[in-house]
Amino acid sequence: MAAYADGVDRRLANTVRHGDRLVKAGSLVLTYSHSTAVRMVLLRVLAAGRRFEVVCSESRPMGEGVSLARRLAFAGIPVHLTTDASLPGWMEQADLLLVAPMRSSEPG
Repeated sequence: MAAYADGVDRRLANTVRHGDRLVKAGSLVLTYSHSTAVRMVLLRVLAAGRRFEVVCSESRPMGEGVSLARRLAFAGIPVHLTTDASLPGWMEQADLLLVAPMRSSEPG
């Protein structure tokens, strides 16, 4: 079990390092729902001193995007909260769409 947890931690750290490189200073980043990996990437970019803005969709019905928006705003990241249906309207202004991949539980 410890080996599995260590592997998860390594993959998350790799994802955060790779995601960090994608967010440039002045970027407008779109995201959907609430992903720990995405949140960690954005906080790492902020810690590196790069300023950017994020558009979060609310992620109905559970409101996961609202939770992410609150956490990012509390950290000092400018956040625009929008409805899920309005998110595509931000695409032309966005520099990056950052979402965590969904992993299938079935072998692949």
